[in-house]
Amino acid sequence: MHTTVKQYVKRQLQGAVGVFFILLAASCQSESSSREKVKVIVSGEDVKTVSRDSAVILSPSSFSSRSATDSLTGISAHLAAATMLVLDTSRATGLYDALGRYLAGMPARAGAPLPDTASSSPRWQAFARGISAKWRTYDRSHTRPIRLWAASQLDSASRSLATVFYPFSGPDLLNVYTYFPQADTYVMVGLEPVGALPTPAVLTQPGLFKSVQSALWSVLSFSFFRTNSMASDFKSAELDGTLPVLLLFATRTGHRVIDAQLVHLGADGRLAEGAGVANSSQVSGSRLLLADSTGRQQMVYYFSADISDGQLGAKSPLIAFTKNLGPVATFVKSASYLMHKSYFSRVRNVVLNQSQLLLQDDSGIAYDFFDNGQWNITHYGHYAKPIPLFAKHFQFDLLTAYQDSVHRPHPLPFGTGYNWRANESNLMLARRKALQ
Repeated sequence: MHTTVKQYVKRQLQGAVGVFFILLAASCQSESSSREKVKVIVSGEDVKTVSRDSAVILSPSSFSSRSATDSLTGISAHLAAATMLVLDTSRATGLYDALGRYLAGMPARAGAPLPDTASSSPRWQAFARGISAKWRTYDRSHTRPIRLWAASQLDSASRSLATVFYPFSGPDLLNVYTYFPQADTYVMVGLEPVGALPTPAVLTQPGLFKSVQSALWSVLSFSFFRTNSMASDFKSAELDGTLPVLLLFATRTGHRVIDAQLVHLGADGRLAEGAGVANSSQVSGSRLLLADSTGRQQMVYYFSADISDGQLGAKSPLIAFTKNLGPVATFVKSASYLMHKSYFSRVRNVVLNQSQLLLQDDSGIAYDFFDNGQWNITHYGHYAKPIPLFAKHFQFDLLTAYQDSVHRPHPLPFGTGYNWRANESNLMLARRKALQ
């Protein structure tokens, strides 16, 4: 069995330069015994097999094209050597899905590996009623109108782009998924710590429900996380890092959490399992494998990193990793106007160079960085000025564009960003002209 798979994989790799296409044939499946399945690991030109439960072979760059399909998972799969990863689905016991649902105030699925008393306690039931009411309000004011808007304004351009890059995201899987539900891979980057993989012990934390409500208050009220609040919200005993909130958002967006892992980027940008080494060149992260309501699988990466120029050098692991993603759609909102500044030029250049489509509010990349010869730009909503905290980032040229009587801005039927009221919010959609 192992020899057969190894020979098959090597045949698939012949002629590939930098990118490897792997198709696991049905014949490989038929040879698997009921007691074991095969895990194939590809790293550079090395191929090896391990006798274990089933594993899925994926990589971030595997989703830059939708042409190749993996017969075991139905996910597009071609592997770039620089971003090799293996996801072992034998660990998918339903624990992280159960924890996500518990934190989200949602009833456990049948057979969930949590104590039966967990969701029957009066405290949890009161929490579930309160948080569910807030979600219903948010769905009416944001989720539904955003989905309708995105389906009409983004689908034709974004469907060909399987990876979405979201810098300055924090754990905001909620918004990026709502705007781009068809993506295969989401790569999120923020300052907030990754944290540890949660365990059932989190259920016993006395301040858990209050911490969850505090962490979600601003995003459910105004559609964004407050940076200053995140500094404390995600460093508590109850919510250790961003992972619990990512699990919560995954379940509230209709997903089943198949697996969650700690990962890190090595100095060369290669992805590896396990937490990164503190105070080293490694970049710590997490990885979630999700299944939506149709069973289609999606991957979420979150990396904790300072992406200012002083920390994001030319040889940064994160730079190497993002370059291997290939063409992406980029989403930026409520980003503190950091890419307006000279000392965030490297991440700004990554976005401008790799994005085929960019959706942002005025806190993203300053309007004057966009070359009209390279981008077709559509404005939505209303722009007047930033909120007082960011008043110095007023953009006169953006205001002029919004006042153009020939190319009037399109309606934006919801609020988003720092100017969160519906009649004060703005979005800009930039499409690279090569796409047209």
